[in-house]
Amino acid sequence: DDDSHPEHSVLSLLHHARNQTKDKSDSQTPADKSDAPIVATSTGHPLPQNTKPELLTLAFPLLVHTYCELLECGLESIAASLLATYRHVHEPLYATELSDLDRCTSTQHIVELNLNVLANTDALSDVRTTKSQLHQLKKKRRDYLSNPSPVPSNNDDAASTASTVTAETSNKQSHRQRRIAEAEENITRLEAKLEKATQTAAACSRKLKSLPFLRRARALRWQISLSASSYALLAARLSADEVLLPMSALIQNRC
Repeated sequence: DDDSHPEHSVLSLLHHARNQTKDKSDSQTPADKSDAPIVATSTGHPLPQNTKPELLTLAFPLLVHTYCELLECGLESIAASLLATYRHVHEPLYATELSDLDRCTSTQHIVELNLNVLANTDALSDVRTTKSQLHQLKKKRRDYLSNPSPVPSNNDDAASTASTVTAETSNKQSHRQRRIAEAEENITRLEAKLEKATQTAAACSRKLKSLPFLRRARALRWQISLSASSYALLAARLSADEVLLPMSALIQNRC
């Protein structure tokens, strides 16, 4: 059922996270808030203090992409509630990034963003590919132009084979001219293609100019570094609870 309604998995994750946060908040005492070397988790397993900052580096990417996924599912009010709930946690470090989320608040906004990001990515890919093809063609054209047809040798047998050599030379020269003409035609075609792709990329970039952070976040994988111990804790936690599968999927697809 979750496959046909992806928002159900996201909602399950949100309810689970909210309940865990509430349970932890209700059970905290002043001693829990001290800078002790070991912090108790909601599952009762000890969490080394140096692991917590590493795992928190995942929290903001998960917030951003969960927010975007909720908007894509048409759950605008839930996305707004999610952002409002956890905003205070990340605002000291990510105020500029959060301002992008404030400007992307509806399903229409996120759909337009995704389409523009995809079009921009495709156009930039076309630009790179076309530039590479142009470089190869121009190199071939230079080779054709700098490699004239061979001149017949002037030995004793040259007179007897003059007509044969002349015919071969003519054929090679004709073939060379055809190659040069083909290269020129392909270069002209690729230059037109490059100009069109460049214009498309520029137009998409202008549309995405107001959302520079979300543009990068939705186009690129988020680079996150974790120690082996932190990664092991994260992997064990995600694999132990089925309700966290959407979180695991987001991490694998976006980070």
